Amino acid sequence: MVAKPSQLTGVTYPASSAAPLFGVLGEKSPAMHRGLIAVAWYAYSTMASSALKIVLPKAFPDMMPYADVTQEGT
Repeated sequence: MVAKPSQLTGVTYPASSAAPLFGVLGEKSPAMHRGLIAVAWYAYSTMASSALKIVLPKAFPDMMPYADVTQEGT
């Protein structure tokens, strides 16, 4: 039910369902909101991974070599 219109038009379901309600130009606002939420989720996941990078070596001292920032990316 959701996939068929998306396959036919090449547009995602949220975009195709918002077009009749808001019009083509009015659909930009919901699309921007979805984009902002995606950016926020990316920021949250980045902060969570940074927090784990700080907490895990303190909880497990054997992981301390992984916390060395001079060797990051090598």
